[in-house]
Amino acid sequence: MSYDVIVVKPPVPAGEEAWRALESIVGESGATAPDLLGFYERLTAKFPCICSLSEDRLDEGVWSTGPLLQAFGHRAATLTFFGDRAVDVLPYIIERAASLGLLVFDQVTHQLHCPGGLRGFMLTVEDEVPVPALSVGIIEQAVDRLSPARGPSFLVVDGPHEAYAQAAGGDGAFTAEWYEVQNGTPLHWVGGLSDVPPDGEIAIPTRDARVTVRRNERLASTDVKEILGAFVQGSPRPSRFAWRRR
Repeated sequence: MSYDVIVVKPPVPAGEEAWRALESIVGESGATAPDLLGFYERLTAKFPCICSLSEDRLDEGVWSTGPLLQAFGHRAATLTFFGDRAVDVLPYIIERAASLGLLVFDQVTHQLHCPGGLRGFMLTVEDEVPVPALSVGIIEQAVDRLSPARGPSFLVVDGPHEAYAQAAGGDGAFTAEWYEVQNGTPLHWVGGLSDVPPDGEIAIPTRDARVTVRRNERLASTDVKEILGAFVQGSPRPSRFAWRRR
């Protein structure tokens, strides 16, 4: 099974308009942009084109087709690699593209990875390959995709020093947690709404289970985005929430 991404040199429209413009960008004629050629050199230094591999090394190849350079157009490169190598290849593509100011359209998850200011964070969405969390926007896109009915229904953002923040649920009902280590002490918190009484318990549905939390710990997507945004920006846990230590 293959995995497909399209790497694009800006400019592109914002939001869903970027996806609608993708076909025309891929079809643009002209010499391959220097930024894309630089990306090609970095990419093949790590994962060589299958045409450059000797017969006894073909099993080391990650690309489904070749020559790889033929996948590079004027402003876009359509890359197809073996799905079982995605855990190695996809994060590398995203990181190298970002370093050159390029965008990555993930055809499998329908997520657009844009260069941002975040470094050192990884985003893992249920049943998907972990990818670098390059911006708050990438994380917010993932939150918007959470759904216990359709899946995925949880995500984790890993940060430096073993810290992480995670969310589960979807379709308007979420729970969020924050884990950090302070002076050698692990601290695990559950976020709740300060203006809702914490008495009683409720269940937050996920795709395969239910997470039981206190009544005030049923959050909206905007709450989850605020918590995850603070985490990746290096801010303290947002004070407007009531934090229960687990």
